[in-house]
Amino acid sequence: MTQESAYATNRGAIRVFSKVQATERANDNIRRNSARPGLVYMEMFRATFPTVEALAEHLSWVPMKRAGVIDEIISGLLYLAADE
Repeated sequence: MTQESAYATNRGAIRVFSKVQATERANDNIRRNSARPGLVYMEMFRATFPTVEALAEHLSWVPMKRAGVIDEIISGLLYLAADE
């Protein structure tokens, strides 16, 4: 199994597992969310795309044409965790 196929399998398993947990716990008023962000700007990001050309090619497939940042993910998770 390649690194990409293992990664995709893991992401898919987390998605389905989260949906099943949410369904099982809904009657108990327990919510279940999961965050599976795509490309995020961090240390591993710089190692994966060492050149401007490599980054530009990858970002051409990303809908917003940019990488996410940690603060954006944290804000979304805090929203999902809020009681309101």
